[in-house]
Amino acid sequence: YFIVLSIAFLWGMGFAGYSVAAGVRSGSSQGAQAASFLFFPALFLAPTFVPREALRGWLATASAYNPTTYVIEAMRAIMVEGWINDMIFKGFIAAGSFAALTLTFAVLSARKATEKA
Repeated sequence: YFIVLSIAFLWGMGFAGYSVAAGVRSGSSQGAQAASFLFFPALFLAPTFVPREALRGWLATASAYNPTTYVIEAMRAIMVEGWINDMIFKGFIAAGSFAALTLTFAVLSARKATEKA
């Protein structure tokens, strides 16, 4: 279960970076709280409650482009279906790239905010 925790940690760091960047850019804690609301549509546009094969139409298209899909499928593969290397790799790539992108954005936002001060 260390793999599940690793993927969840990366995904959590990604959303933390996103919230920090939004809070620094907006200059208020309310900005960070409002920005973290984006997590819920991302969660509901992913195959969180049903397998991806059961999704139809625009929801199937949205879930294919949603990085949350690959994180959830990787965790589900480890916990329920067994060790599926392809899904686990995609989950690590999605969570890791999201974390790297948002944490970089947070650091750049913080640098810009401290240069102004």
